[in-house]
Amino acid sequence: MSRGSSRENELCCWAPIGLPCPEGGIAFCDALGGILAAAECRKNQRRSSRRQTFNRAAGAVAADLLKAAVIDPERWSWRLLTTASFTGGLVSYTDFRSVLAAAEPGHLLEKRPGHYARYDFGDGGIAGAGRATRFRALPSLFSLAAEYGLTPETLEDHFERKLPPLPTKPLVLRGSSIRSGQHKFKGRSISFMRTDETDRMEQDIKDLNEFLFRCEIGGGTHRGYRRIFNEGDKTPYRWNKGGRLYSAGDDSYQTLKKDQRLQMTLGGEPVAEIDIRASYLTLLHGLRGVPFDPNKRDPYRIGHLPRAVVKAWVTMTIGHAKFHRRWPRRTVQDLRETGEEGIDTKKYPVKQIAPIILDRLPILRDWPEQSLSGFDLMYRESVAVIGTMLELMRTHRVPSLSVHDSIIVPARWTNETAEILRRRYERVAKIVPFLQVNSALHPAQLF
Repeated sequence: MSRGSSRENELCCWAPIGLPCPEGGIAFCDALGGILAAAECRKNQRRSSRRQTFNRAAGAVAADLLKAAVIDPERWSWRLLTTASFTGGLVSYTDFRSVLAAAEPGHLLEKRPGHYARYDFGDGGIAGAGRATRFRALPSLFSLAAEYGLTPETLEDHFERKLPPLPTKPLVLRGSSIRSGQHKFKGRSISFMRTDETDRMEQDIKDLNEFLFRCEIGGGTHRGYRRIFNEGDKTPYRWNKGGRLYSAGDDSYQTLKKDQRLQMTLGGEPVAEIDIRASYLTLLHGLRGVPFDPNKRDPYRIGHLPRAVVKAWVTMTIGHAKFHRRWPRRTVQDLRETGEEGIDTKKYPVKQIAPIILDRLPILRDWPEQSLSGFDLMYRESVAVIGTMLELMRTHRVPSLSVHDSIIVPARWTNETAEILRRRYERVAKIVPFLQVNSALHPAQLF
């Protein structure tokens, strides 16, 4: 099930901090709880500790909705509404539903119901897809918070985030995804037999998680990595499909836009982000022994086509076993949100732009017949990126963060990191990558 998109964050992670001043988290919680209690139709009013618990629950929900607005005022938050999803949480199922029951008709938040559909493909394959219920703060909630000195930007002065523990099993194996028409169902997590190899890979991620847990990360959220491998139902399995690092939580730093990530800090220091330009294309050329130099030209700059359109076509092609005949719905949505005005895919039909792109990128002409898949390329990329992060940690005690095909590091470690990444990438791909460094401190550097 799709809980929420990368543009959404999960509810109920914040708890109020008691401050000596009359304004602050506790005062806001009590005021909001009082408004919600007055809107309820209860025969027996909550008293003493129960009232306080309800007020704190109301404040925790409101804090998440307010915090989401730091990234985007229109940002939605999501929450699974099963009773089991609240076990061990900051807010109980009963209190959460009571908060919703009063806040929605009170015009403090708006809700979009979730949905879920289960599909039986008749050949033993069963999958499900849907979306969790989503919520968003309304102007009246922002106004109430402001009366107590709370804004999305100052929230952390009045509330603290209750972070879950680091992942105890950071190595995850998923089965193959299942497609039905334009729908793609993510593979389910499956169990696997532990070996020396899986123990080693898991320990690497645990070491990274514990090291970064002790590092001050400013401007972004990170709760530990999971390394997710794909197509685990294929035999024999060699742990060479996928393998990217995913930062836990739908509000992690990986969901931020690049300019927001460049405002982050690691250990109190400003950061730089080192991107591998056209990573999959570079890997594909290297592994097939075909010359390729993205330094000479940006491979996504083709004729009159917008760069975002070309990149989207290449990405969706490498992520699929066949050529697409039309734009997938998610890609249409992503392109519509690109730039200030967005891109209308109707102006760039797939059947018309595909020949133009393939003429400039002939390495993809026989993509459906190639033995390599997108997960093969992803694995090699992950080996280079994770290897770089481990070397920085173990040899130099330098923190770093993965954004799949890029690495965030303290800006003063840019050159050393680029050299390590280049060396490790060449080792797995037999080709030298083209790296681009971006930082809020200086214009882009090219390597």
